[in-house]
Amino acid sequence: MMRDENVSGVILSPTLSLLKHLNTGDYPFPLVLVDRCERDTDADAVVLDNFDASHRLTEHLIAQGCRSIVFLYGSVGSTGPQRHQGYLAAMLAAGLEPQAEPIAPRSERAREVAAVLLQRRPLPDALVASSGLVLLGIAEAIKAAGIKVPTDTAIAGFDDLPWTSLMTPDITVMRQPTNEIGQAAIRLLLERVALPERAVRRVVLRGELLVRGSTQRKEYALPG
Repeated sequence: MMRDENVSGVILSPTLSLLKHLNTGDYPFPLVLVDRCERDTDADAVVLDNFDASHRLTEHLIAQGCRSIVFLYGSVGSTGPQRHQGYLAAMLAAGLEPQAEPIAPRSERAREVAAVLLQRRPLPDALVASSGLVLLGIAEAIKAAGIKVPTDTAIAGFDDLPWTSLMTPDITVMRQPTNEIGQAAIRLLLERVALPERAVRRVVLRGELLVRGSTQRKEYALPG
């Protein structure tokens, strides 16, 4: 359809299956990828530094005194595994045992898995989600179980969706710089249209940690 419409270029948020077979030579127009991109993808891209974002989010929980931190991440995308690696590095650097579970990135599946985790005694110190949908499922499971946040367990995740600031307490999230992603993608596309032969570029942006009530475990916080 894009070819028939004779578009000048396309900004695309690809699925993982598309990424595995993506070859820009198959398309008669420039492509700029956003959100998902493999290392060897031959297209301009704008992505979040998923490793760094997850690493900093995990470090924040550790600084709040959390030791048993369970990370639920999407198993079918590229961002989930990258965020898992950041979590893993932070846990190992602190001498803590990683507890991560790959799941289908759907809220209902996250709710089911979280419900089982919340039956453990002692409870995990924190549950962390790799995406907004997974975070929603965890929040639903916590509400259904009557677990007090953050006294009984903390909760955090990715994506500053409107509902995360409306919860009680509001939920700590890693915010993606969506405006900057869009601006960078447009800039890359215009440059590619003007200079089709230039080298492939990748813009990597840093997430913003929004600390909220769901992780403020002050009675457990480490000195400093």
